Amino acid sequence: MISNFIKWALKNRLVVLLIAAGVTAYGLYSVNNTKVDAIPDQSAYVYISGSKRSSLILPVDAVIPDAKGATVRIQTKKNTFKNIMFEVGAEEGSMIEIRRGLQPGDLVVITGAYLLNSEFIFKKVVNPMEGMKM
Repeated sequence: MISNFIKWALKNRLVVLLIAAGVTAYGLYSVNNTKVDAIPDQSAYVYISGSKRSSLILPVDAVIPDAKGATVRIQTKKNTFKNIMFEVGAEEGSMIEIRRGLQPGDLVVITGAYLLNSEFIFKKVVNPMEGMKM
């Protein structure tokens, strides 16, 4: 069947050329008259504008994730730390937004947070999140 089509196309080259030109012309007409603003495989530049807001941010390394949420250690007194659960927001690069749970001025453990948390669990043999609700 395919060989018959090829033989016919070779004998009727002008007809095949006219059909190809017609399909091309219809395609160009369709693209130019498409009512949709986006066409597949086209690039677009998007500028997002909006109001700026201020928020608390921390390095991601300071955050200790677990099954119940995210926590950080804050200093309450000299050499005394408390585990605080908080709600995280957007994360960009090495920084994470704090939506609620921390206050400006809280002294947060940035370096060694995992080590401090592991040592607490090892020494106390308890869940540091026990009793916390978010």
